[in-house]
Amino acid sequence: MKKIITIKANHIVGVIILLINLCWIYFWAELFYEYHFTNILFLIMLPNWLLVLEMIIGILGILVGMQLICNKLKMKYAIPMAVVLWLIGIGVEFFSCVVFI
Repeated sequence: MKKIITIKANHIVGVIILLINLCWIYFWAELFYEYHFTNILFLIMLPNWLLVLEMIIGILGILVGMQLICNKLKMKYAIPMAVVLWLIGIGVEFFSCVVFI
């Protein structure tokens, strides 16, 4: 008997959310590393609490993507949750840049 592999929309969207959040975490972790462990001179530096908060938002986004892939969360709830997390991350970054600079 041949197995037919079916890929559901939940899996595709879950993988996309997962990849976006992995890139999100990589960007902020790399920036954290560059701030603390290299001799790069930055004109504007974001505070550490913001970098950690952005990485936590990425981890929460990964959890949302994994829940969607494992069919524990429906797509109509997962997509808005992921978008709200991204908007919170962008908003906090913008607000911290405006206030602290």
